[in-house]
Amino acid sequence: MGLLPIIAVVALQIGFLLSGTVITEAIFARGGLGGLLLRATLDRDLPVVQGVVVLAALIYNVVNALADALYALADPRVHLEAPPEAA
Repeated sequence: MGLLPIIAVVALQIGFLLSGTVITEAIFARGGLGGLLLRATLDRDLPVVQGVVVLAALIYNVVNALADALYALADPRVHLEAPPEAA
């Protein structure tokens, strides 16, 4: 039971880390997806911007899906099935 908030915070922090890559890479002059996104935005290269944004969204969704699966492993009261339909 005490593990559920930790799983939630870790999943959120991964999302925050992912969103901060542009600023971090610009400050420390590191190459990566954040720098690529910044250059593509300044060059108005829409396909590259779309690709990086879709990749970031995919990573964020996978991390949240893994967090949901870990909820079920950490607490057996959490079920991953759909709720029963109301009559």
